Amino acid sequence: MGEIKILDKLDVHLNLVNMIGACTTQFDNGKLWLLLEYCPQSDMKKFLLNNREAIIKDLKPKITSGSEFERVFIKWAHGITKGMEYLFTKRIMHGDLAARNILIGTHGETENRYVAKITDFGLSRAFYDKSTYTKQDREKIPWKWMDIYFLETGTFTMSSDVWSFGIVLWELFSLGRLPYAGQHSTDTINKINSGYRLPVPVEISKVKSLVKMYKEVVNKCLLLDPKQRWTFTDLVEY
Repeated sequence: MGEIKILDKLDVHLNLVNMIGACTTQFDNGKLWLLLEYCPQSDMKKFLLNNREAIIKDLKPKITSGSEFERVFIKWAHGITKGMEYLFTKRIMHGDLAARNILIGTHGETENRYVAKITDFGLSRAFYDKSTYTKQDREKIPWKWMDIYFLETGTFTMSSDVWSFGIVLWELFSLGRLPYAGQHSTDTINKINSGYRLPVPVEISKVKSLVKMYKEVVNKCLLLDPKQRWTFTDLVEY
């Protein structure tokens, strides 16, 4: 019901998985119906893992032509920030931004056959008069994507999703690998507070434009102080 209420506040947007309709007439019987637009390419994480070998081959330096997926990745990063910028104008925090919650849809003909669309607003919150939100239940949170400020204080801000976007970009450029794989939460949080950040993924280490993009995003988005981070408008412009 919370997700339906959030989606009902939103206009149709290219980079969101839009709600087609919803039915709550059987709510008293425990039944809710939510109809979303269809995204045929599954979620971003699965897409990257399923096409990993082909993408790695495509990203290798070429003499005659550029890389298709270099352009696709830049378009996806731009699309995600456009969708998040729109949510920000509605004062809505996503709260669970991750590659698994980005679906790959289509729009029009072949030039838009891969479109990044943000989905899963089950943890979203609307910030109307407040600039922060303190989560009451802190169990079983996806800590690897969560704002370090939230992990330290239990408080979300409107820039919490900006931190998560930095992790999503690492997921994208690592072709679906798990961030901080095998690392314990407490030790990793201490390392992050000491300055550690996920390094440039080896998968894109030979693609200069993507390396530059990743370093810039990390330097501007994965900052301990939420007030010093880029906004999604800054990211769209970048």
